[in-house]
Amino acid sequence: MKYTGKLDFNMNGEYAIYTGDKYIPISSMLNSMLGDEVKVRILNKNDKELFKDQGIILREKLITNGSNQSNLYTYRVNGQDLDSVLWDNVGKKITFILHNGNKNKATEEEDIR
Repeated sequence: MKYTGKLDFNMNGEYAIYTGDKYIPISSMLNSMLGDEVKVRILNKNDKELFKDQGIILREKLITNGSNQSNLYTYRVNGQDLDSVLWDNVGKKITFILHNGNKNKATEEEDIR
């Protein structure tokens, strides 16, 4: 799946991309793939690569000031911090490419390059 548009972080604490005519719920897609092998690639508006990794997608509890009492979680792919890249690009135009390793075998190589 490949989406280009403005990255949003809504009041429910979820990421989404507004493509101009559609609102794509990125967090819902990531949540539905938790524990799966995925490939993720994020490009900025100038096609500069901001994130590229392949591995198991997980949500880890955010630890702040040495405490894990928060209700915040971060997305990680193969141990790499996907959430920080998303957070740093809220309000900006990005291209978000996501493939579930268990699905989309025929098209993932052309999009992930």
